[in-house]
Order: sequence, then structure tokens, then C-alpha cells
Amino acid sequence: MKKFFYILALFAFVLYGCSSNKNQNERSVSAKTDTAFTDIKVNEVEGYFVTQRSNEPRALILDELGFNKYFHVAKTMTNVPTKIDFNTKKVGAVILPETDFRTTIVINSISLSGKTLVVDYSVNRDKEKQSFTIIPSKAFTLDSDLAVDVVIFKNGNNTVDVAFQKKRIEII
Repeated sequence: MKKFFYILALFAFVLYGCSSNKNQNERSVSAKTDTAFTDIKVNEVEGYFVTQRSNEPRALILDELGFNKYFHVAKTMTNVPTKIDFNTKKVGAVILPETDFRTTIVINSISLSGKTLVVDYSVNRDKEKQSFTIIPSKAFTLDSDLAVDVVIFKNGNNTVDVAFQKKRIEII
């Protein structure tokens, strides 16, 4: 009888761990203008993996169709993939070439100047190789109705300009 209760307690513990609803995948970064912080909300997108390999770094502004082309859900027992409402949001993403070094992308700042949004990011790469490869990426949501024409992704002296399309394109 004791074994039954131990097994039941263990089962309940495992079940609770798998269904825990932790929402730690959204962190806000405020975008700032030259004079004051605005209330542009930018949330990190987590719980997805990149499906498109590239030999060059990519900076993208994605609608739902584009996001589904480049990212798929990476669901595990403990994570909760970020839910994205593509009716009100777009996704900004930095995708690096495949590597066998542990690599992280950090969004340093997001600033607004006129109708240009500048996303300043840095790339940190470990010195030791791993036994497997990864496609490093960082994705975040932006309001789709921002008064922005261009988003500039800046990594040191390297910049990439991406048009910020306001209209949603429907494919039939």
C-alpha cells in the first residue's frame, strides 16, 4: 500500500511539473526617443527554434506567414512558447549562421528617432566548441501599428535596414 502512495505522489509531482503555467518568456524592453521613454512595448519571444539555415546573419521583421516560415514551436515539459497576436504585433528577429559554439544575442537598446526604429544588439560567443550545432536567434514582438517606416538592426558597425510594412498582406 505504501508503494502505491509513493507512486501516486510521484505521478502527481511529475504531472504538476509538466502542466505548470510559468510565463517567464516575456521580458519587456522599453524603446526610447532622444528625449524620453515612449510606451512602445517590446517582448522577447521564446520557445521557438529556427528552421531556415543561412550562411549570413539575417535581420527580419515578420508577419505571421514569415514567422511560420522561419520559426517552429520548441515545446518542452517546462517551457511555454510565447503567444503572439499577429493582428496587433509583428516579430523582429536576428538569426545567425549555424555554429558549434554557444552563442547568445543580446538586445542592448531600442531607440526611436523620427520614423526610424534602431535595434542595437550584440553577439556573445563562447570560445569552446560544443558537440552539437545551433542556429542562434533572438526574436521579439513589436506593435504592428507603430509610426515607423524603417527598422535598423545594428551590431557594432554592421547595420541592416528593414522596411516596416504596416499593412497586413493576405495570401489567398
